[in-house]
Amino acid sequence: MVQAAGYGGSSFNAFEKLLGVKNYPDWRGNMETMFLTLRQWGMVDGTIVRPVPADPENITSQETAAITEFDLRTVSAYQEIKLRISANANGVLGRSRDPKTVWDILERRFGSRQHDTPSI
Repeated sequence: MVQAAGYGGSSFNAFEKLLGVKNYPDWRGNMETMFLTLRQWGMVDGTIVRPVPADPENITSQETAAITEFDLRTVSAYQEIKLRISANANGVLGRSRDPKTVWDILERRFGSRQHDTPSI
């Protein structure tokens, strides 16, 4: 299996998986720290985007390498999130494999706005 250098395969297993609203703030902070350490936070917050070839009909080897690296980083970041979510919380993810989309789904479902909503 090919793995981009420095991305994924983390050893950050010391914190609890996401269980729901109750542990989301701590989980989120731990995940953000982990992603920053792994230099993957840009994949999660969307500041790193998939490279677009200058000429889609004539892609250079450098562009192919950059696209391949991005795709590997996407899989790695997604797996880091997916593997740190409990089975119960996992159901909200849907079919997306994009780390930013998944992160945004989790934020909407379990994030701080959830704490501001009064119970009925």
